[in-house]
Amino acid sequence: MHAKTTPLASALSGQHIVMVMIFVMAIVWVFKVTAQETSAAGKNNAVSDAFKHHGEYINPNGDGYPTAVKVEYVMGCLAANGMDLGNLAKCSCSIDYIAAQLSFEKYTQADTVLRAQLDQGTKGAVFRESGWAKDMVNELQAIQSASSLECF
Repeated sequence: MHAKTTPLASALSGQHIVMVMIFVMAIVWVFKVTAQETSAAGKNNAVSDAFKHHGEYINPNGDGYPTAVKVEYVMGCLAANGMDLGNLAKCSCSIDYIAAQLSFEKYTQADTVLRAQLDQGTKGAVFRESGWAKDMVNELQAIQSASSLECF
């Protein structure tokens, strides 16, 4: 007798299923840690207390980084380093290290400048050639390098 497969399972390869499982595990881990930290801090309603900007979930540990931003970073890190549980812990450590060193506002500014530098046209040239932009990106890259030494 053949095992029945669902349309979703038959459409996904084994690698895609592993990636989805790691993504779900990352989300569950973030919420579990957040719930534990909030419970330890004595807060009654973690979710309602943590919603700040336009419904983005802000971690109650005070770093100001929305959960979605942390998950996006971890997913990019996993894509670059390999989708496995060991790298999940390392990538999570990396964004936590960055959050401890750089305010969310500065992180967002530097990340935006870094992305703008990728524009090969004249708009990107402003961000590639100006001193303030180089300084901002260099600071972020130095912290990212330090996080790699600390976490990997």
